[in-house]
Amino acid sequence: MYPNPIQEFIARFASLPSIGPRQASRLAFHLLKKSTGELQDYA
Repeated sequence: MYPNPIQEFIARFASLPSIGPRQASRLAFHLLKKSTGELQDYA
C-alpha cells in the first residue's frame, strides 16, 4: 500500500488512544505536507 517508512509513521499515530488507522493516516499525510519550520511548531 504505502512505502514501509510511511506505514511505520502511520502505525505510530495509530498506537495513540482514540486514533484509528484512518485518522492516523490523515494525520501522517497532513504532517508530511508541512515544511520543516512548521513541524518544529509541533515539537
